[in-house]
Amino acid sequence: MSSRLKTFVFFFLIFVFIIFTPSVILYSQGYRFDFEQKRLTKTGGIFIKAEPKKAWVKLDGKEISQTDLFFGSVLIENVLPGEHTVQVGKEGYLPWEKKLLVQASKVTEAKEIKLIQENIIFQELSNQVQKFFIAPKLDQGLFWEKDGSLKLYNFKTGVKSQVLDRKDIPILGQIELLEASFSKDGSKILITFSGKDQLNFFLLELSLPPKLKKLSFISSQVQEVFLNPVDFQKAVAIIDGSFFNVDLNRAVVDKEPFLKNIVAFALKDDILYGLDQKGQLLSYSFLNNTSQFLSVAKLDIGQGEISRNLEVQGNLLFFKRDQTLYYLDLEKKASWQEIDKNITAYSLSFDRKKIAFSKANELWVLFLQDVFSQPERKKGEKVFITRLSAPINKIIWLTNAYLLLEAQGHLSITELDNRDRAQIWPVGSFLNPEIFFDSSSQTIYLKQNTTFSGSLSIF
Repeated sequence: MSSRLKTFVFFFLIFVFIIFTPSVILYSQGYRFDFEQKRLTKTGGIFIKAEPKKAWVKLDGKEISQTDLFFGSVLIENVLPGEHTVQVGKEGYLPWEKKLLVQASKVTEAKEIKLIQENIIFQELSNQVQKFFIAPKLDQGLFWEKDGSLKLYNFKTGVKSQVLDRKDIPILGQIELLEASFSKDGSKILITFSGKDQLNFFLLELSLPPKLKKLSFISSQVQEVFLNPVDFQKAVAIIDGSFFNVDLNRAVVDKEPFLKNIVAFALKDDILYGLDQKGQLLSYSFLNNTSQFLSVAKLDIGQGEISRNLEVQGNLLFFKRDQTLYYLDLEKKASWQEIDKNITAYSLSFDRKKIAFSKANELWVLFLQDVFSQPERKKGEKVFITRLSAPINKIIWLTNAYLLLEAQGHLSITELDNRDRAQIWPVGSFLNPEIFFDSSSQTIYLKQNTTFSGSLSIF
């Protein structure tokens, strides 16, 4: 090789080094050429976490990866800044899709993706159910069937067992089961029947064989009865806002009430919370048989014949006056907080950090704590999630990020992530369904007319 050629090769290699080395360095640091913007730009990334695992992931219509087997996650690197369509799916499941904004040097996250089964099948468990009542542990339910009999259904084993025939219930003529109050251990049920133009109270012991005892000593003036949450040999009778202790063994109702002037009440474990006619909140401990007024500001309970309802969910006490909803944190006991007006349904999330509520056909979420994962939320922020074509009657949390909605018989599942839009997956249409969800088995149970069914799988 001549000296001239050697010199040419030397300078050519220097030229190549000078030209390509910065490009290699910039490429390794995440820079790419954006042909739309016609400039070099720093890229970002997209982190996906989904269930079930090994789901395919598409970016702008092109399949680029799968979530891993161990964590169900994948990181898509070197994504140009801007809006990108991300799809996640798997055979047998409905796809998840969302437009996500990617920013330079940042990772956009979608970490709570749950793929919904393509076909949610409901299996008939009984076609004779007039009413059903669920035990506190959600492991069993009491069915009142068309022939007037009572049956116990075990949701874990799927076994339905006969408890009583109609002839075992000592009421002549037509009857209706109004209420069933389970003891915490599920061994006893206090049942209220209407019949012969009055209320009839019975104690059902789920022994072998089951024993039904009519509580004839309880006056027909009593409007409601429930079992004492601590002592199952006792109960509580309510007459016009006054609460009386009932001794089931001695067949005696106390003459003097232990609480009075209560317009709404709710039970949490061994504590009864009540609002009196002045809007003062009090608590009664069945463990100590003591009551006290809580140091909480009085609540405007309204005047006249209006709807008032007190309910405990998790650590929150809810009060609904007509369609105005308030909540009180029972751990902090600071003050009542008004959520909103014209509320038709509400529910507290499993993690106790969010309240989902509906206003006619709109779904909203109130965040009780800051959320630092994407999309970020501030404590006290109310976020509009989605709007349905019909008023939302019931809200059930399936996970901390997915909700089951019932709107005039139409069931659908929606996510909370409203970036781009909250995706909605239809479940089916039913006639006036009564619904509850067993989170341990991830099963939706519903009653339509006299048919009681359970879903085989959701996720």
